[in-house]
Amino acid sequence: MRMSTRGRFGLRALLHLADNADGVPVSVSVLAREMGVSPDYLMQLFVKLRRAGLIKSIRGPKGGFRLARPAGRISVGDIVRAVEGPIGIVPCVAPESCYGGRTRRTDGPCPRKDGCAARLVWEKLSSEIERLLDEMNLRQVLVESQRHYVHPS
Repeated sequence: MRMSTRGRFGLRALLHLADNADGVPVSVSVLAREMGVSPDYLMQLFVKLRRAGLIKSIRGPKGGFRLARPAGRISVGDIVRAVEGPIGIVPCVAPESCYGGRTRRTDGPCPRKDGCAARLVWEKLSSEIERLLDEMNLRQVLVESQRHYVHPS
Protein backbone atom coordinates (compact mmCIF):
# COMPACT_ATOMS: atom_id res chain seq x y z
CA MET A 1 0.00 0.00 0.00
CA ARG A 2 1.28 3.44 -0.91
CA MET A 3 0.00 6.85 0.04
CA SER A 4 -0.56 8.99 -3.05
CA THR A 5 0.94 12.44 -3.51
CA ARG A 6 -2.42 13.88 -2.41
CA GLY A 7 -2.03 12.35 1.04
CA ARG A 8 1.66 13.16 1.34
CA PHE A 9 1.39 16.79 0.18
CA GLY A 10 -1.86 17.33 2.10
CA LEU A 11 -0.18 16.30 5.34
CA ARG A 12 2.98 18.32 4.63
CA ALA A 13 0.95 21.44 3.83
CA LEU A 14 -1.09 21.21 7.02
CA LEU A 15 2.02 20.55 9.08
CA HIS A 16 3.46 23.75 7.62
CA LEU A 17 0.33 25.68 8.57
CA ALA A 18 0.39 24.10 12.05
CA ASP A 19 4.03 25.08 12.50
CA ASN A 20 3.08 28.67 11.73
CA ALA A 21 2.57 29.44 15.43
CA ASP A 22 1.20 32.96 15.00
CA GLY A 23 -1.61 31.76 12.73
CA VAL A 24 -0.86 34.31 10.02
CA PRO A 25 -2.42 33.13 6.75
CA VAL A 26 0.03 31.60 4.28
CA SER A 27 -0.46 32.08 0.54
CA VAL A 28 -0.65 29.09 -1.76
CA SER A 29 2.18 30.45 -3.90
CA VAL A 30 4.56 30.79 -0.92
CA LEU A 31 3.64 27.37 0.44
CA ALA A 32 3.90 25.73 -3.00
CA ARG A 33 7.36 27.23 -3.53
CA GLU A 34 8.55 26.01 -0.11
CA MET A 35 7.13 22.53 -0.73
CA GLY A 36 8.37 22.30 -4.33
CA VAL A 37 4.91 21.61 -5.73
CA SER A 38 2.70 23.32 -8.31
CA PRO A 39 0.43 26.04 -6.85
CA ASP A 40 -2.44 24.65 -8.95
CA TYR A 41 -1.99 21.17 -7.49
CA LEU A 42 -1.78 22.54 -3.96
CA MET A 43 -4.93 24.59 -4.56
CA GLN A 44 -6.78 21.43 -5.61
CA LEU A 45 -5.83 19.87 -2.28
CA PHE A 46 -6.80 23.00 -0.37
CA VAL A 47 -10.28 22.94 -1.90
CA LYS A 48 -10.77 19.46 -0.43
CA LEU A 49 -9.21 20.40 2.90
CA ARG A 50 -11.40 23.50 3.16
CA ARG A 51 -14.55 21.49 2.36
CA ALA A 52 -13.57 19.08 5.15
CA GLY A 53 -13.35 22.01 7.59
CA LEU A 54 -9.62 21.60 8.21
CA ILE A 55 -8.45 24.95 6.82
CA LYS A 56 -9.90 28.41 6.33
CA SER A 57 -9.24 30.80 3.51
CA ILE A 58 -8.64 34.46 4.31
CA ARG A 59 -9.25 36.95 1.50
CA GLY A 60 -7.36 40.15 0.86
CA PRO A 61 -3.81 41.34 0.25
CA LYS A 62 -2.50 39.58 3.36
CA GLY A 63 -4.79 36.60 2.86
CA GLY A 64 -4.05 32.97 2.42
CA PHE A 65 -4.85 29.82 4.36
CA ARG A 66 -4.65 28.82 8.00
CA LEU A 67 -5.87 25.94 10.11
CA ALA A 68 -9.58 26.01 10.89
CA ARG A 69 -9.03 24.60 14.39
CA PRO A 70 -6.10 23.98 16.73
CA ALA A 71 -3.40 21.60 15.46
CA GLY A 72 -4.10 19.24 18.36
CA ARG A 73 -7.65 18.77 17.08
CA ILE A 74 -6.76 17.80 13.49
CA SER A 75 -5.78 14.16 13.07
CA VAL A 76 -3.68 12.74 10.29
CA GLY A 77 -6.71 10.55 9.53
CA ASP A 78 -8.84 13.68 9.00
CA ILE A 79 -6.35 14.91 6.41
CA VAL A 80 -5.97 11.58 4.61
CA ARG A 81 -9.74 11.08 4.35
CA ALA A 82 -10.20 14.67 3.09
CA VAL A 83 -7.76 14.29 0.19
CA GLU A 84 -7.74 10.52 -0.45
CA GLY A 85 -11.26 9.42 0.48
CA PRO A 86 -12.17 6.52 2.75
CA ILE A 87 -9.32 4.58 4.31
CA GLY A 88 -9.42 0.97 3.18
CA ILE A 89 -6.58 -1.00 1.67
CA VAL A 90 -8.87 -2.94 -0.69
CA PRO A 91 -12.22 -1.83 -2.15
CA CYS A 92 -14.26 -4.55 -0.45
CA VAL A 93 -13.52 -3.09 3.00
CA ALA A 94 -14.22 0.54 2.06
CA PRO A 95 -17.37 1.95 3.65
CA GLU A 96 -20.60 0.84 1.97
CA SER A 97 -21.42 4.43 1.03
CA CYS A 98 -18.30 4.57 -1.14
CA TYR A 99 -18.12 1.23 -2.95
CA GLY A 100 -21.29 -0.58 -1.91
CA GLY A 101 -19.28 -3.77 -1.42
CA ARG A 102 -18.26 -3.84 -5.09
CA THR A 103 -14.79 -4.83 -6.18
CA ARG A 104 -14.74 -1.85 -8.57
CA ARG A 105 -17.18 1.00 -8.91
CA THR A 106 -18.66 -0.50 -12.09
CA ASP A 107 -18.92 -4.09 -10.83
CA GLY A 108 -21.85 -5.56 -9.03
CA PRO A 109 -21.47 -6.64 -5.40
CA CYS A 110 -18.48 -8.90 -4.79
CA PRO A 111 -19.84 -12.46 -4.68
CA ARG A 112 -17.35 -13.37 -1.90
CA LYS A 113 -18.12 -10.36 0.32
CA ASP A 114 -19.98 -12.25 3.06
CA GLY A 115 -17.86 -15.39 3.25
CA CYS A 116 -14.36 -14.35 2.34
CA ALA A 117 -11.78 -15.32 4.95
CA ALA A 118 -9.16 -13.01 3.39
CA ARG A 119 -11.52 -10.05 3.78
CA LEU A 120 -11.23 -10.44 7.56
CA VAL A 121 -7.48 -9.76 7.27
CA TRP A 122 -8.04 -6.66 5.11
CA GLU A 123 -10.74 -5.33 7.47
CA LYS A 124 -8.46 -5.73 10.48
CA LEU A 125 -5.48 -4.13 8.73
CA SER A 126 -7.59 -1.23 7.43
CA SER A 127 -9.03 -0.65 10.93
CA GLU A 128 -5.55 -0.57 12.48
CA ILE A 129 -4.29 1.88 9.87
CA GLU A 130 -7.31 4.11 10.43
CA ARG A 131 -6.91 3.90 14.23
CA LEU A 132 -3.23 4.86 14.03
CA LEU A 133 -3.90 7.80 11.68
CA ASP A 134 -6.73 9.02 13.91
CA GLU A 135 -4.57 8.83 17.05
CA MET A 136 -1.91 11.16 15.59
CA ASN A 137 -2.67 14.86 15.41
CA LEU A 138 -0.68 17.67 13.80
CA ARG A 139 0.63 19.03 17.10
CA GLN A 140 1.92 15.60 18.15
CA VAL A 141 3.63 15.07 14.80
CA LEU A 142 5.40 18.44 15.06
CA VAL A 143 6.53 17.84 18.65
CA GLU A 144 7.78 14.35 17.86
CA SER A 145 9.60 15.51 14.73
CA GLN A 146 11.42 18.18 16.72
CA ARG A 147 12.64 15.51 19.14
CA HIS A 148 13.49 13.06 16.40
CA TYR A 149 15.30 15.25 13.89
CA VAL A 150 18.29 17.42 14.63
CA HIS A 151 17.65 20.86 13.18
CA PRO A 152 20.67 23.10 12.46
CA SER A 153 20.72 26.32 14.47
